[in-house]
Amino acid sequence: MRILCADLEGDILPIALALQGEGHEVHLYIERKAFQERGEGLLSKIQSLEGVSYDLGLLGWGLGKWRDILSFSCVGASSWSDEVMKDKRKQKILGRMTEQDGGGWWTGERFIATHSLQLNHGFMKTGVGPRTVNSLHIHMQPIRFGEKLEQVFRSFSYEGPLYIQDGDVLLGFMSGPFAALREKMRGTLLSFFLQMKEPHVGGATAYHVSTLPYPTPVLYPERIELQIEPPVLKHLSLIDVKWKEGLIGGLTTGNLGWVTAFGDKGEALGRIKRSIQSLHRAYPSLQYATFPEWH
Repeated sequence: MRILCADLEGDILPIALALQGEGHEVHLYIERKAFQERGEGLLSKIQSLEGVSYDLGLLGWGLGKWRDILSFSCVGASSWSDEVMKDKRKQKILGRMTEQDGGGWWTGERFIATHSLQLNHGFMKTGVGPRTVNSLHIHMQPIRFGEKLEQVFRSFSYEGPLYIQDGDVLLGFMSGPFAALREKMRGTLLSFFLQMKEPHVGGATAYHVSTLPYPTPVLYPERIELQIEPPVLKHLSLIDVKWKEGLIGGLTTGNLGWVTAFGDKGEALGRIKRSIQSLHRAYPSLQYATFPEWH
């Protein structure tokens, strides 16, 4: 299958690589020039969306207008979801229609693949920059977001992910939750996008890893050569990377990506801790959060 993965800054790269790993022909499009290096050498890239043709398109936040222009089936951003993501007031209004936090996938008619979503916020160990989401855990379970919210979604053009956290509604491929979901859907991610297969019951956890200057808004950090062992690489959703005689990270923001593991929270944390410790030994400058459950 020929698949387009399009995004403003290339945060959709882990999904594109996962689909390529399933044997599909995947092309990556990144809108913003400062982020063009992401994904180089790892998969094919295109420079324009004009006149392209694919079997399926995945559109990241900010590219919703293309859903009305492209002649093939697309999921993800729409003009309406882009409006919501730009307007905090609209996110709050939608959030007030349900008392249930969590995530899921809106098919155009109903929510599927619903799951609870627990986020841990904190500062980087450097103590600089804003608080960020340092880890998250999802657990697949039936969730009813409510008839009012479903009625609103039915009245607009949208098919893709939804996340509700602390009264805010977020729409689009959020890199952390999708890193955890990819861990659960390993080898069958396309079947999920085509609504042919849902994740099995259970949990998955994702831990964020980065290098300076993340999370401060500075581009072009110091680059590092990532010599990652295959067992660890299998459980990484890498964003700020390319391939040039080896894997190179720290291209733009230092937002390397997420380390993931499946299983209930305690079980998954044990696996993630071992993976991160392996990475940290190789790269002492690696940034990640430690929480009480690590000790």
